[in-house]
Amino acid sequence: MRKRSAIFTVVLIIVVIIALSLLLFMNRASSHSSTIQSGGTISGKVNNVIINQAIEKASNVPDKMFVEVNITVSYNGSGSVNIVPQDFYLTTSRGVYEGSPGEPVFGDPSPFQPTTLKNETSANGIVSFLTPSNISLHNIYYKENGKILLNISLRGTNLTYFTWISVIHISSNNSLTVYFTNVSSNLMGFSGNKIVLNVTIHNLNYNETVKLMNLTVQPNIFNYTYSPPVGENLTIKPNGFLSLVLTIILPRVSYYGDVYIKITFA
Repeated sequence: MRKRSAIFTVVLIIVVIIALSLLLFMNRASSHSSTIQSGGTISGKVNNVIINQAIEKASNVPDKMFVEVNITVSYNGSGSVNIVPQDFYLTTSRGVYEGSPGEPVFGDPSPFQPTTLKNETSANGIVSFLTPSNISLHNIYYKENGKILLNISLRGTNLTYFTWISVIHISSNNSLTVYFTNVSSNLMGFSGNKIVLNVTIHNLNYNETVKLMNLTVQPNIFNYTYSPPVGENLTIKPNGFLSLVLTIILPRVSYYGDVYIKITFA
């Protein structure tokens, strides 16, 4: 019994050590601080990382993408410290890339501008890195006069993806006209955002009633819902109209291109 108790105690200690190590790693993954020459402390926190390949695809450069890091830098101490976006660096599986003021897309906060931080002040914004596509992100660090003042791990960071779409309708019946009204006021956004479309279908046939059988959205990286659902026996009388609300949920990839909405009738 004593031997089993001793083994249990050792196992428990190992589990506690592993848990503490994981906790320290998680804290390090989003923030970091260090003391600079003036005696003050500079600290940084990554708030969000946006993967934006859609803009480069729109510019016919599909093998590149922007990594847009939303970062907050703070300073505590005497004197001041100058922070410029060009002194941020991103380490990846394909090399190291220098930062620049972000080129904010729809919904982004302001670019990170050169700033002077004094005691108990902070600055926030997007630092942008142009990198190859399909890379792994490792760290973002800030270096001044050859010394690394901030070093924040991006491993395991929850990424956000920017998407920009256009809508194309495909119908199984040439006697129907389909109109889309974009309730969301744009066709771009970030992963998890919803684009809401009002869909109006006009039956141009004056002699035949048609029935809506199915509605699909392609490519299949997009989740979607529409109401009322097909199960409610939706029909359109001759020269009649049918209205639907289609909600497209943006995916966890940075997509640029057409979204095909296929409507099948009988």
